[in-house]
Amino acid sequence: MSNSTAPGIAALHARLTSLNPGAAILADDGADAAALTGIADDVTRWLAVDAIAAHRSADAFALVRDAAFTRGALEAFLDEAATRFGDALLRVKGLVALSESPDRPALVRGLGSVFALPVILPAWPGADRRTRLAVAATNLDRAAFTALFDAYAGSPAVDTPDRAAMMDNPLALPGLRPR
Repeated sequence: MSNSTAPGIAALHARLTSLNPGAAILADDGADAAALTGIADDVTRWLAVDAIAAHRSADAFALVRDAAFTRGALEAFLDEAATRFGDALLRVKGLVALSESPDRPALVRGLGSVFALPVILPAWPGADRRTRLAVAATNLDRAAFTALFDAYAGSPAVDTPDRAAMMDNPLALPGLRPR
């Protein structure tokens, strides 16, 4: 790199870091394919809420719970979250503890109302085995989103439906959710 391009590169690096402090920045002379692939190679780095808190116009927060989801409850939560809150969600990502496989978390990723299918990882990336979801949104009813998350996680709350009521309701039509 010549001396004349160094300030430009430094400015670009600073700008990219301000947009996404959690993203790795790779120089073209040092990047390899392994650094660009791997869905969850460094999950703990990109789960940091500080990385999404940089969105000045967005509300960023984390939900951390000891409770494990069933796979069905996780899929139902993602479906309902997309339907009810998709217009407000910018990004959702995290690791979810699963009751069926405590040693293998589900990796969750979503943009707006579109969620990728959860990916079951071969192992937890570290010692922390709690469910952790990082959310960036605009104009999100955080209390309603959190209540929905807790209901599907099986966390009891006063005057709130629990997981069984949410999933085993014989009057609910599959795929139809109230807005």
